[in-house]
Amino acid sequence: MGKKEKLLRELEYVENSNFHYFIRKILKDIDKEGDASISKDVLEIIDGMIFSMFNDIATLAKRNMIKSRGESLSSLDIQTAVKAVLKNGVSKHAEIGGITATKNFEIVTGQKSNLL
Repeated sequence: MGKKEKLLRELEYVENSNFHYFIRKILKDIDKEGDASISKDVLEIIDGMIFSMFNDIATLAKRNMIKSRGESLSSLDIQTAVKAVLKNGVSKHAEIGGITATKNFEIVTGQKSNLL
């Protein structure tokens, strides 16, 4: 398989990706008795909302990178975008989760990040 075919296959995968699995997993974690369910229509709506939110964060992070004249996306660009898109407690929770994930990445890989 050539480089072009591989790239097209990866793009097709991304276009067909969704968050259904993760939405159901969170619903299962929240509902301890296990009798909650979600309709396909509602699942699609929530999936669209999550996709839109990630798209907004990525777009804003790219703008931040261009404004700071950076050549690559930094964790600070993403952190600033998350704070702008998500509000109040949710952004703080996301920030703490991002810092924790970055520290775990550093421990596992031995690579230093530029988050802090």
